Amino acid sequence: MTDPSSIVLTGPSGAGKSTVGRILADMTERTFVDMDAELESDLGCTITEYFEEHGEGAFRDRESALCVDLASRAGLVIAAGGGAILRTANREALSCRGILVNLSAPVDTLLRRLDASDDRPLLQGDRRQALLALIEERRAAYGAAAVQVDTDGLSPEQVARRVAGIVGAMEP
Repeated sequence: MTDPSSIVLTGPSGAGKSTVGRILADMTERTFVDMDAELESDLGCTITEYFEEHGEGAFRDRESALCVDLASRAGLVIAAGGGAILRTANREALSCRGILVNLSAPVDTLLRRLDASDDRPLLQGDRRQALLALIEERRAAYGAAAVQVDTDGLSPEQVARRVAGIVGAMEP
């Protein structure tokens, strides 16, 4: 029997990647990996701190190295950082042994979910404008995912079940 494909959850901050990912991993008996948490552990500081000290380019390079590492494994549920799939090489690596699933929701829903969070380095200042700009900048990358799931009005469990059903139908 072959190893199951990995499921790579993409989408903007607040879409539910980490929350849904944990539930989906349990549901599908895969190992959960939160790329942001993994990077913070490897970096020894928060992503915000790393951004401030080294800049976004250096962070994206570290993120790319993690994408290559994760792509070498199977049977994962990966909560990708919001910008992880901006680089074509990252998308290609992650989709090589995995199924890219983009989670989305209207901006107001995303903002509500992010209300208590202040650890998003690209969402400083006017969050609404910053989020709208990021979504627009990443539209093509998010649209490249094989599966699109709107999470608005759904519980994380409902989203996980929906993703599991779609991915299950796609796997051999």
